[in-house]
Amino acid sequence: MTAMQFPTRAIRVEALESTRTAMIDYCRALDADQWLLPSEAEGWLVRDVVAHLGASSHVVFTPGSVGMVITRDIEGWNNKGVEQRKEWPTWQVLDEFETWSERGIKFGTFVFATPLSRVPVPIGELGSFPMGVLLAGALVFDQFTHLHHDIAPVVGTPVPAASAAQLDVVIGWMGCVLANQLRKAPMARVDAPVNVELTGLGKREWHIGSDGQLHEGFSWSHAAKVSGSAEAFVSWGTQRTSWRDSDVTISGESALAQRVLDAINVV
Repeated sequence: MTAMQFPTRAIRVEALESTRTAMIDYCRALDADQWLLPSEAEGWLVRDVVAHLGASSHVVFTPGSVGMVITRDIEGWNNKGVEQRKEWPTWQVLDEFETWSERGIKFGTFVFATPLSRVPVPIGELGSFPMGVLLAGALVFDQFTHLHHDIAPVVGTPVPAASAAQLDVVIGWMGCVLANQLRKAPMARVDAPVNVELTGLGKREWHIGSDGQLHEGFSWSHAAKVSGSAEAFVSWGTQRTSWRDSDVTISGESALAQRVLDAINVV
């Protein structure tokens, strides 16, 4: 289970509500042709991305959630949900998201205030997360990233600026996932700590140690440091874009830092 820091209950609720609202407002303004544009999510149309988000919100309240827990192919599991909705009209795709994402916020708000928030829940090959982290982090990350990086770029209509609450939750979740990934398969060829500084809204200070794992805070004995905005990390940290095309700066042992940056891929 991850021990990475995660935002407070109030920030989680704010992020859930604002991210859901942004997605709904954006999708309600789409015309018939825009719904059928190929998104930046490989193999998915814009309507498929929204279908995925509706399916993810809905499954929490169904026996199908067991499949999400036990799968060892989370991407394949996501694709299955999209395929099941291929023949749905777009109004039904959006209605499912609106209905079940609202219920998800109500359920999450309840969980955040109870000991259930600390109960570990596995999610496919991503590892286990405290329920309160999973209910906020996975949903906000998914909705925010798909809207900002997979839908809006092809539609061409701008999205609302990212808020502090949204980026706090998105970056917090990405840190939790990355920590689990590196705990399961430590990063190779890291023979000295590398500090990772994410600046601006959602700022974080991490380091990847010589054990190949992610840790909170900077290491005083680091051999290299990489720095860039937290908002840009959402894109290059998921390998939607390359860190080389972003605002990332490197100091210290450049080759070591580049190996670390090339290996980061939060799924």
